[in-house]
Amino acid sequence: MVVAVVAIGALAGCSSISAETASGTASTVQSVSAADAAAAAEQTADEVMSDNTEVTAADAIDSDPIAISLDGDTASADGDGVTVADGVVTITAGGAYTVSGSFTGQLVVDTDDAVQITLDGAEITSDVPGALVVQNADSVRLVLADGSDNSLSDSGTVADTDEINAALYSSDDLTIAGDGSLDIAAGAEKGINAKDTLVIAGGEITVDAADDGIRGKDALVITGGTVAVTAGADGLVAANDEDEALGYVQITGGSVDVVSAQDGVQAETDLVVTGGTIAVAAGGGSGEEITEDVSSKGLKASVALVVADGTITVDSSDDAVHSNGAVHISGGKLSLATGDDGVHADSGLLVDGGSLDVTESVEGLEGIAVTVAGGTTSVVSSDDGLNAAGGTSTTEDAASDASADAEAPADAAASGEPPAEGEMPADGAMPTPPADAGAGTDAGSSADGQAGRPPQGGGGQDGGGMGSGDYSLVISGGTLTVDAGGDGLDSNGTLTVSGGTTVVSGPTSDGNGALDVDGAFDVSGGTLLATGSSGMAVSPDADSEQSFVATAFDDTIEAGTVVQVVDADGELLVSYTTQKQIQSLVYTSDAVQAGEEYTVVTGGTSSGDDIAGLATSGDTSGSTEVTTVTAGDELAGGMGGPGGGTQPGSAGSTGSSTEGADGSSRSEDSSATS
Repeated sequence: MVVAVVAIGALAGCSSISAETASGTASTVQSVSAADAAAAAEQTADEVMSDNTEVTAADAIDSDPIAISLDGDTASADGDGVTVADGVVTITAGGAYTVSGSFTGQLVVDTDDAVQITLDGAEITSDVPGALVVQNADSVRLVLADGSDNSLSDSGTVADTDEINAALYSSDDLTIAGDGSLDIAAGAEKGINAKDTLVIAGGEITVDAADDGIRGKDALVITGGTVAVTAGADGLVAANDEDEALGYVQITGGSVDVVSAQDGVQAETDLVVTGGTIAVAAGGGSGEEITEDVSSKGLKASVALVVADGTITVDSSDDAVHSNGAVHISGGKLSLATGDDGVHADSGLLVDGGSLDVTESVEGLEGIAVTVAGGTTSVVSSDDGLNAAGGTSTTEDAASDASADAEAPADAAASGEPPAEGEMPADGAMPTPPADAGAGTDAGSSADGQAGRPPQGGGGQDGGGMGSGDYSLVISGGTLTVDAGGDGLDSNGTLTVSGGTTVVSGPTSDGNGALDVDGAFDVSGGTLLATGSSGMAVSPDADSEQSFVATAFDDTIEAGTVVQVVDADGELLVSYTTQKQIQSLVYTSDAVQAGEEYTVVTGGTSSGDDIAGLATSGDTSGSTEVTTVTAGDELAGGMGGPGGGTQPGSAGSTGSSTEGADGSSRSEDSSATS
């Protein structure tokens, strides 16, 4: 975690985040360089975990177990170390125990030694919070006997001052293992709450909780087993916000299925996934509105979020994958549907491996420094596909908000979304950027402190527009496809393409562009094909090392049309089948020679492998010439403007993102305090 603390907090001296909402005044200031943000995202899973406190499963106890037989409201034991009184069975000595039968009351552990409890057909029902309670122990290993079915349930009310707030509660380190099943019905509050560390190594565990599903305050580690959680608040939580080496969630194996009203998986520091299968449905899914003052993200970390392997499926009303710090996706298979951002980092975002499929989003990938260096990435977004943005977001007061709303089209002001695809604002005017657009910011804010989404403009001078900030969008490898209703690739700073294959199917409305770059737009390698509307179309800088073909068409080319670029000798450079109607095209590859003339034709045929319409081969027979272009000639472009959507660096979690004493970013979720 040191890299995360240094790169988010290397920035602690130059970063500040503030939010004042009681009086209607809200402001956020984040000053993090793109270079530092990119460096923060480079940390691997091993590097993150090496600086965290290691958590391992409690050792098995091989001694002969003492058998505890439950019977209604009483129980008996065939050895010492067990007391039964007033509906409470208490284990008072270390060692191994086997529990079976049905009991109305509580099973309590109170000893200074290590304890192993094997549940073998045990059913415990408590009418007060806590069916199995570890009041004190060196550690507890809870084993689910092979083939056994076990259950814990509680009810009652948990007062603010009550310590015991879960059906399975432990004040010390807890490990769950075995091959049996455990069904937890937490009517009082939480399902499982370990105040120290919690390791789930096996078993088939089902939790239905009125509040959080499973919490390991210091750390939650899942290495195996099958876990299914239905939670009235967060699904899985690690909540220690006082020790930078704790408060993490680590998933290395097993199967996790979470349905939560709030965040699916939430780590107060790091969230690291190196294996297993994870499915999260948070906040009712991508079709639900984001609720005021509630965070309903899929996977969320306050410092670093790393996915190195595993299979992850998220359907969330808020961001699918979110970090108040950096995000690194180096492997695994992710499928994300969200009512907000697919992957959001307040700092850097790096994708250099694996498969990332954002099937539904407002914005696909967003961060101060966004880098695609490998893997296969597919993005579908109603607004920007990839957005490098951040900076200062300020709303002076409610009166300013009202004034801004009055200037914007009525439908955009009400929803905070761009006009519908292919439509102009109701008054026929171009979208009006927010007053502070030059800083790469958005006016307005969402429930969890992130900025809203006014309509956006496209590129402008020097490949950019109304002012460039210290943000970067870098594509150096991998395969990237984007289907965007807003800008396809949007950088409030620079855009650099040096490798990989990128296909952008951009907007049909002139208020956005397939490419929107406020600073330098340099191409030195790779293949990029971007199509979209023409009003805000931009192209790479003329002095780019690798040349390009860029043109705006006089007439709209309809969806499903084969568009091809051929050189002066009639040789085919590229064959593309349009995914939407288009009015502009930008193409660059190592085959394009600066200063040479190229002809754009339609009506031919494509063949071979296809990447989002981009084919490896084709035939121009029967085609019709549309226009002739000189390679390296820039498009005139349009008005430039800040990228849409949530601004990285504005508060990224419910409550707001704040700096801890160590300079690392912390969330202020109320759920992280107990």
